[in-house]
Amino acid sequence: MKTQGFAALIVLFVTLSSCTSSDEPAKFTDQDTRIDVEVGDEFQIVLESNATTGFSWTFEAPLATDVLEIIGDRYEADETDLIGSGGRQVFDFRALSDGSTFIQLWYIRSFDDPPEPAAHAQFEVIVGTGVPDGTVDPADIDQPADPAPDDESAISVAELIAGGDATDVVVRSVLFDDGTGLVMCGALAESFPPQCPGYRVPIANPEAVNVDFSQQGGISWTDAVVVLTGTMSNGTFTVN
Repeated sequence: MKTQGFAALIVLFVTLSSCTSSDEPAKFTDQDTRIDVEVGDEFQIVLESNATTGFSWTFEAPLATDVLEIIGDRYEADETDLIGSGGRQVFDFRALSDGSTFIQLWYIRSFDDPPEPAAHAQFEVIVGTGVPDGTVDPADIDQPADPAPDDESAISVAELIAGGDATDVVVRSVLFDDGTGLVMCGALAESFPPQCPGYRVPIANPEAVNVDFSQQGGISWTDAVVVLTGTMSNGTFTVN
């Protein structure tokens, strides 16, 4: 009887352990570049950090809150008595809806003005199908009446992000600004006013962009694809 009871306890322990491990969110580090999750999934981004230096990880670009929700941000110090030892910063996210977006983080000190990042981290996140309901791809939007002569060499916003830093790169995109800054947007959602739920790249010098915008409720966007030439550096585009 004692043997049977002990065996039953082992089975129960293994079962509980399996349930606990399966409920843990997936963890990603700066060695990962793409995150694939389903709607409702929770996941973590864990980045090496050292709070004693004054540096911490923070968002370099706004989070696409229609696709992802941040549910936690904490610092975990190494278990040591050594002065100046580091740790890690843990971001907890929940996937809200089908779509694709980028999480862009930089390692900065809050008192530096302007920020002087010591490092950058970028993650492409694909939720479900990766395509939000009711989206329009820039290729399906009316092209400008007088396209630039180098339109054929233009790349998409997704290709721009995948290519990393580059100079004299030609990009085709719709432009979008929800009050947090002008961005090149990979696709606009069919809402009014529209939203930019997917690929986006901030434009460092919006004053260099001379195009017509539609506006509604504090949101500005271009009704047609525009072609811009400039430099991509650390996730930000500077127009020539």
